Amino acid sequence: MVRVHQGSPKPLLMKKSFLVHSYLVFIIPILTLSICYSLNVINYDLVSIPFLDGEVSISQIGRQEKTIFIFRTGFIIYSIISVFYYYKITNILSNNHLPNNFFYYSILANTFLIIYLICLGKNEVPFNIIRRISIILFITSMFIIHILKTKYLFKVKRGKILSIKTIYLYIILLLIFLMSLLIIIGSPWINPFFDYPNKLKNIVEWNFMLLVLIYYIPFGLAFKKKFKSNN
Repeated sequence: MVRVHQGSPKPLLMKKSFLVHSYLVFIIPILTLSICYSLNVINYDLVSIPFLDGEVSISQIGRQEKTIFIFRTGFIIYSIISVFYYYKITNILSNNHLPNNFFYYSILANTFLIIYLICLGKNEVPFNIIRRISIILFITSMFIIHILKTKYLFKVKRGKILSIKTIYLYIILLLIFLMSLLIIIGSPWINPFFDYPNKLKNIVEWNFMLLVLIYYIPFGLAFKKKFKSNN
């Protein structure tokens, strides 16, 4: 568990920097994917709405010669900001008597993402296997982290540590429900012996990634007020 800023309890004002981090962990990967998608349209004649038709995977648009540097760079930046983001969450909750390990969880999840990025574009069998395992572990880790964050959000509300608008909770619960649904639909892909439809896998992948990223916005907005004193 990470605990910092020890000392006499005092009101914690959720600084604007946390909301900025929430926006950044949403915007940077979205911008990275948008740029890579556009480059595929321009240079490789891609005609697809991957959220609907699954004609192309996230890996496919990221590993092309003209996109792989942008893709890797964008998601490495995302990983770094993500770790700082969860470091802030850990501090905020810990200082309000809600011990947690989000900082360590984020390091673990982003390690899987970095391994995936390193193996991206390498077609040898060992790299394909490592890439597949690492992206499965990253997706699973982020899903679990988001569920745990939702649990802590309700703890904060029940403990009246922070006044949270009900609309944010409803949005977050809807996102978790949709992510859970996609996990169920996409889970057979984990089995390499199961002939899972490739287009369906891509549709699940794109939509799940979008939901994971959208989650940061209502969560950040829910935490933008002042925490009560712990005196």
